[in-house]
Amino acid sequence: MPLIAIEPIFFSLGPINIYWFSICYLVGFIVICLGIYYRSCAESAVTAPKELNFSPDNKVLYDLFFYGFVGSFIGARVGYTIFNHLDYLQAEPLWLIKIWYGGMSFHGGIIGFIGASYLVAIKHKQRLLTVLDTVAPFAPIALLCGHFYSCFGHNILGTPSHVEWAIIYPLSLEDIPRHPVQLYGLIFEGALLLFCLQILARKPQKLGLLSGLFLIGYGVLNFIIAFFIEHQSDDVMVLSYFSIEQLLSFSMTIAGIYIIYWGYVNHEHALILGNK
Repeated sequence: MPLIAIEPIFFSLGPINIYWFSICYLVGFIVICLGIYYRSCAESAVTAPKELNFSPDNKVLYDLFFYGFVGSFIGARVGYTIFNHLDYLQAEPLWLIKIWYGGMSFHGGIIGFIGASYLVAIKHKQRLLTVLDTVAPFAPIALLCGHFYSCFGHNILGTPSHVEWAIIYPLSLEDIPRHPVQLYGLIFEGALLLFCLQILARKPQKLGLLSGLFLIGYGVLNFIIAFFIEHQSDDVMVLSYFSIEQLLSFSMTIAGIYIIYWGYVNHEHALILGNK
């Protein structure tokens, strides 16, 4: 079955292009902030909105939103440049700040957000894992928004396939059915991971469990789905079989396992950021 295609550029301001994927990730970030705001201000993860009791003096969340946005944005751009186009950076160092050409890495965004969360934790004397556990149940929303755009932007192609749910990419030069890798990401990395983490977040968990499970879930699912992506000739491959994206996903899986192990060894329960 064929899919609908849209132009990647949302609108242009002179030489500066605003891409659809940027709009989708911005919407995702706003929804994540609203989710964190709700959960952090409620007496429990299932408290009705009318029972919220948020104090405007609580600056932890505001700093988390600001630092998180800046950190994830910088991390996503730097990560995309280093992981995918290091040759561009070596040829023209200023290419890094030319964001109007597009290009973001979700792996880089996660690293940047963790760095920003560390600064928030230091500033407000919170544990880093407390900050990350607060965000983790909502992090798959960013994946949902990113893969939603990919379903129409077709910035990546699936490998040829004859499964019943195979699709024909409109922007592909070849009329060949392929794996709908965007839908795989939307369903598994986005919807399924979000559902599982939201269920777990309804009850108190060990410190680091939610953030660790997010890293493991995203790492494993992304690693598997990457096998169904048709890589380009200029993609960097490891051992001639694994992509850089898979290597990063594997690293995040290991990091997630270590975080969960650390939480269980220390027998500490997580707190919701902003609550005592």
